[in-house]
Amino acid sequence: YARLAGERAETLYAHGEAARYLSRALELTPEANHAERFALLLTRERAHHRLGNRDLQQQDLATLQDLARILADGGNRAEVVLRQSDYARVTGDYAAAAHAARTAVGLARSQERGPLSLATYYETAGYLRWGKALLRRGDYHAARARLEQALTLVAARPGMSGNSPGPTLVADDGDRSSTDPMEGTRRRWLQLEANSHRCLGIVCWHLGDNASARSHYRQALRICRQIGDRRCQATAINGLGVIAWSEKSPAQAWANFEQALRIHEEIGDRR
Repeated sequence: YARLAGERAETLYAHGEAARYLSRALELTPEANHAERFALLLTRERAHHRLGNRDLQQQDLATLQDLARILADGGNRAEVVLRQSDYARVTGDYAAAAHAARTAVGLARSQERGPLSLATYYETAGYLRWGKALLRRGDYHAARARLEQALTLVAARPGMSGNSPGPTLVADDGDRSSTDPMEGTRRRWLQLEANSHRCLGIVCWHLGDNASARSHYRQALRICRQIGDRRCQATAINGLGVIAWSEKSPAQAWANFEQALRIHEEIGDRR
């Protein structure tokens, strides 16, 4: 029950509640049950990430790294390295973030890959993280190349692109959960696509290409609304506000900024 409650709370952006339930679930899970503890820690680490609990996040990452080594699964190792890249990026160590992302790409490429394989997913996620790290370092041309690699991999996945026909995955912005494994897989790919577009929006704006930046932000926003990812919606809307401000449209810019801030406050995002 504690695990289900924690996972449910995380889908509803109740990150503090999620962390408490998952901590209780970990207390009840035998130390020898490595796979179950790994799954619980993955979700709790993400809750700490959203809450900005960096010390607790770092502790979970260290434990996850140990468990991934025990489980001897390439996918688990890639997942942990991607999380380490996220941690390094939000704590300002962009070189480490880029290195971890490159490592994830290498791990993914060393595994058997197919159109919808986890290895291909991790490779795509690695390019996205790599692009994010390069963006933070101000290496915009290199960042653009990595992010475009991520989008190329997304486009090659049958039925996984935001331009592919398929059902809207959630009815509204509230419940992000899904009991359909295929829906869950498609949602993860769409999140990668949306975030790649969003980051390309930032890159293009820095390169002075407002038209491309606006196009990428709008594509990100459309996909985020489709899957009910409110955090992604907020960052895309904020990006559109930055473009409006740079084009001397302050009224539109402030409307975007206020809308983005309201969403961040509603979901308790403290990153």
